[in-house]
Amino acid sequence: MAFPESAPKYNHYGDVTFIRGGVLDRFSIDLDVSKRLRKGHYWFWVFEPTPHMFEIQCDHCKKRHSPKNIECSATLGLMSSFKNPNVLYSRVEEYDNVSPISLSMVEYDGKINGCVVHLSPDNIYARSNK
Repeated sequence: MAFPESAPKYNHYGDVTFIRGGVLDRFSIDLDVSKRLRKGHYWFWVFEPTPHMFEIQCDHCKKRHSPKNIECSATLGLMSSFKNPNVLYSRVEEYDNVSPISLSMVEYDGKINGCVVHLSPDNIYARSNK
């Protein structure tokens, strides 16, 4: 597989597609890189939440917690319902939550890492991006 040589700059990190349960990592799909991978595999850029974001259970904000984001559990004063680390919880209305077959992290220097996500063919996300 041909992985990108470097991660995007922090301020160029894309929209959040999924939030990983338990750890609250933000996953942003890169369709250009995904096209170079085997069928059923997708490339995501992954941003780990800051310790503060994790502590307050921020689960819907892109890079830092925004008290104006009324979808965020932290804004609502709740614990995140995104508990299962084996599930990527959808942040995009037209997609369902997914349970990947595998996640293969690729570490880069900096705040953003890469990840190859293998999804089953019956997954709605995989079907919508053939």
